[in-house]
Amino acid sequence: MVVWANLAKMRSDLIWSAQRALRDQTPESLLAYSVDVDIPRHLLQLRAHFAAPPSEDDLDDLNSIEGEIFGDYVDDTFIETEIEIVAPGREIQPLGGGLAYRKNASPR
Repeated sequence: MVVWANLAKMRSDLIWSAQRALRDQTPESLLAYSVDVDIPRHLLQLRAHFAAPPSEDDLDDLNSIEGEIFGDYVDDTFIETEIEIVAPGREIQPLGGGLAYRKNASPR
């Protein structure tokens, strides 16, 4: 059962869930993956930040990632995934809950 009362814990748990889901299926052109939680709507917000439009394989990976994350929360939960194409020289626009992945970032 998901407890939708503690925003900081929900964000932390969602980052962990996304990191686990990304572990073996990170799309090659993915620059970053950010998350947030909308408690009143029971909504997990996910944003995949790509350097170029994602391929069909990338989209398949994203569907698998979303499914794995959803499996951690199934109880009265909705998921919304956005794709951001980051133009060269521009910074990603991450969601407020934090980054679950950033390409070339040191592992924690």
